[in-house]
Parts: sequence; C-alpha cells; structure tokens
Amino acid sequence: MKHDVIIVGAGISGLLTALSLAKEGKNILLLEKEKEIGGICRSYRVGGYRIDTGPHIITRLKTGPFRVFMDKYFDAVPEFVEHGKYYLRFSDSVASFPWTITDWLVFSPLSKTERVKIVQAMAGLLVDYATGNDLNNKSIGEVLRKYHFSERALHIANALSLFLAGTTSDKCPIGRFVGGGGTGSSLTTKAHKLTRLIKDEGSKEQGYPKGGLQSIVNCITQSMPETCQIKTGCEVKKIIVEDGRAKGVATKDCEYYSDTVVYAGYAGSLPDLLPLRRDYAKRLKSIEQATTLSVWLGLNKRYFGRRGSEIWVETEKPGWVVPTSNYDPSLAPAGKQLAGFVFVLSKDEQKQSVKKLGRRYLSIISGVFPEIEGDIDMVHAQIQRTESIMVGQKFPSQKTPVTNLYFVGKETESPTTGASIGVSKAAHTVLECLRFMKKDGVLG
Repeated sequence: MKHDVIIVGAGISGLLTALSLAKEGKNILLLEKEKEIGGICRSYRVGGYRIDTGPHIITRLKTGPFRVFMDKYFDAVPEFVEHGKYYLRFSDSVASFPWTITDWLVFSPLSKTERVKIVQAMAGLLVDYATGNDLNNKSIGEVLRKYHFSERALHIANALSLFLAGTTSDKCPIGRFVGGGGTGSSLTTKAHKLTRLIKDEGSKEQGYPKGGLQSIVNCITQSMPETCQIKTGCEVKKIIVEDGRAKGVATKDCEYYSDTVVYAGYAGSLPDLLPLRRDYAKRLKSIEQATTLSVWLGLNKRYFGRRGSEIWVETEKPGWVVPTSNYDPSLAPAGKQLAGFVFVLSKDEQKQSVKKLGRRYLSIISGVFPEIEGDIDMVHAQIQRTESIMVGQKFPSQKTPVTNLYFVGKETESPTTGASIGVSKAAHTVLECLRFMKKDGVLG
C-alpha cells in the first residue's frame, strides 16, 4: 500500500506532524524504532510513582504554537496546572527569579553595584536588539567579561545558560534570552518583546500537564484519525530517493512507499539514511546536542512546599528542579513527594554509566539537603539528549534539499528565545513544515 506521507520518528514532533497531516486528510504511516511512542515526552511508572522522561514545563500555553495546535487539531486537550514562579537557589538563600529590569534593580542576592551593572548591560543589549544587531552571534560570556561581574553573577549567568541552551555562558547566545512571545522581526514585534523585558513576568503562560507528560501523548493519540497507522519497533534504515525525490523508506524487513517523507529524528542521523549534498550533511552533523541526567526522587516528606521550579546556582553543578507532585498529587503515593532534578553532563561524564552518575549527583543533591537521603523512598536516574543552542549556530529549514523530504523537530529552524523550548518549540517547527508543504502543493 502506498501512503500519502511517511513520518520517521514518533517523538513529540513526529506525533504532532502525524496528527496535523491526518486531520488535513492525508493517509499517514508513522514509524518508530522504539517500543514506545513519545520520545522524551512520555511518562512511566517506577514503584508507586509516575515519572516523566525528564522534568518538563510547557511554555506559551495561551498564545504560543502549541496552543495553536491544540485549538486546531486536538479533540482531547490536556489539562495544565499553572507553573508558578521560578526560583534561584543560592548557597545561603532562595530568591524569586527577576524577570524584568525593575526586578533586577531590587534583586537582594546581588549588591547594588552589581544590580546597576546588570541594568546597564541589559539596556545596551536592548539597544543592540532594537537597532537590528544579531544577538545570536554574541555570547553571554562576552557581556560578562565586558562589565567585570562578581562571581555570584557569573554563577547565575552560567546556570541560566545551561538551563535555556544546554551550554555554558561562553557559548550561549544572548538571543536565547532576549524576547519571548512573537517570532517576527518587525518593529511592532520587537517593541512587544522589549516591553515584556521591561515590565512583564516571563512565566505567566507556563504550566505542567496533569497526569504528567504522558497525558499530552494520550491526547494526541485520542485525537488521531484512523487514517494514521503507527508502527513501533520499526527502525528506518534508508530513505528511498529517486531522481532527487523522496519516494519512501526501507526498514530491515520491508520497504514502504509514499508521496512525501517527513523526518522527525536527530539531525546528525539523517545523512546516514540517504545521500545528501556534502555541505548540507556537514551542517547536520555539526549540530551539537546537550546530554542531561535526570534524577527522580520519591520522598517521604515534602522538601518543596510550593509550586514553581528552582534553578540551582551555587551548587557543585548547576541544576533545575521540578517538584511534579506539587502540580498533580496523584503522581506520587499518598503522603509522598516526587521531584525531578536535571543536570547537563560534561563530555567526560557522558562516558560514565547511568548508575555511577546517579550516585554522584545524588551526593550533589544531598549537599543542598543534608537530610534528604534518609527520606528517600524511590530513586531513578535517566539520560536524555536534546538540542544545544550555540553562538552562531544555524539550524536547518524544515524544507530539505531533497524534493518532498521535510524535517521537523527541535533541531530545525525556530525562534531562539527562551520562550521557545520543548513542546512549544517542537510545535513551532511542525507548523513551519506545514507552511512549506502548502507552498509546495503537498497540502491543499
């Protein structure tokens, strides 16, 4: 049987692509090499706890691309609980994250001198942004060196860079921080982004899905038309190309043919599936990924008493903490708390076993909460890979050099602002792919 579209990869990007194209009337075959769909957007049980594949908060829920997707294509819609505030944890205190220039001016963990320097630096960057300078070619580290910030300010910048871009402040582009909401470059859009930096808190449109990440995948599959067939445990070994056009795919056991192919896997793996222009293949292979370790703890008492997540600034290794059972108590047994701790791994650490890394990072967590090991009911460690945003890095378009072959996912072109992360970013890339398909006549 020939299909209208074959999609390679059933992570969140592949699932959103399949749902939208099936709703647009296409006959879809979605192939996934793993036994489970969802990629790093799913949940599973460990003991009596329901953990996600890494902690996630969904951004831009009111006006962003994922909202556009839910309004247009979802029959069943996930329920979200408002995220709450972000907090910065220092060695001696915990403070609410200062989103705006006004917040920074009264941010007590830093001295008055440091606060003034930060506002001066932000003002200079806003001028650069408003006058059209590309802030993706300048690193946070360059700004830090120019203003000679304190060690605490450097720790803040590095922790935020790892959280937002998966890399250190020396490699993280300033464009990852500036803006949020809107993806255009017009004067109106720029003015809107600058206004947000001056007076708006950045976490208002964020939430956690009740039931965990799996609830998003469940809503997608419940909304999926019967014209979409999903095959798991089916690894694509080759994308079939004839006369410069994608014609289908080959697995170990079978060939499947289609009018169009959408690739929703890792960028660096695409050149292994078909012949590509040398410059394009080199660009795909050069895209760096961040490898993260998630340590999930089931706790016998509440170590986190409020909604909202923490960014650890002055710990041995910076991290991000989300107490997911604060949003949905059913994720943990009665009277217990479930929290996910995320750390970006160095290249040397990536060579170590998950078990060894779990032990090491549990000791880092214990350095913050000395009594926590006596209250642990469950511990589970995971490793994930995600895109890393580097200075000057260019992501490929959703339209590839091969006719009728498209590419979706977080490693394709999309806004680089902090508001475009995870599911929201994946949704944006799929919407861009649909736009290209309409322009090419693949969609009516």
